[in-house]
Amino acid sequence: KVDFMNEFRDMEEKGLFEAFWIKDDLVGLYWISGTEIDHIAVSEQYQHLGYAKQILTRAIEVLFQNPDVEYAWLLVVEWNSKAYNFYKKFGMEEKAVYHVPYRDSI
Repeated sequence: KVDFMNEFRDMEEKGLFEAFWIKDDLVGLYWISGTEIDHIAVSEQYQHLGYAKQILTRAIEVLFQNPDVEYAWLLVVEWNSKAYNFYKKFGMEEKAVYHVPYRDSI
């Protein structure tokens, strides 16, 4: 747990991680690794309220503040149809398909 907190602090200091709050409730977060939007997450109680779109928009804005970035990308596992459909609706294009086995123990 401590390792994750230190990693999050380092990413936040580098501007690669950002969390969004309403009072003391975590709404969601994203982090960036290179030109990849590495993770986007929205707390369950804030899903379907437009926050994912706002967080993804913010992640893209931050990524493209770097003038050397020409494109953004992210990975979605094929069994995560909820995320896949969200990104397609957002205008993301599928460039490749990689088959990752689903494990119940994850």
